[in-house]
Amino acid sequence: MREWLMAQLDAGLPAFQGSMVEGTLAVNETALNELLAQWRAQPRERTPSPAPFDAGALLDKVSNVAIRLEPSRMLIDFTLKV
Repeated sequence: MREWLMAQLDAGLPAFQGSMVEGTLAVNETALNELLAQWRAQPRERTPSPAPFDAGALLDKVSNVAIRLEPSRMLIDFTLKV
């Protein structure tokens, strides 16, 4: 399954053409703190590790992004159109 999904991502998600997803990612306080701690611990001159797929191509399909804050979590609203 992983190989198939990676191939789909690399090819621009052809099996999902015409799909649209509207959703919300809820990121809790613990995850945010862990991400910030890892980011702060990285040397500044370090080259980022390459993504296992073309993340930029996937991000090009995302629109209507809004961030909301609630106690102990961040909510990211988005639309993904393929």
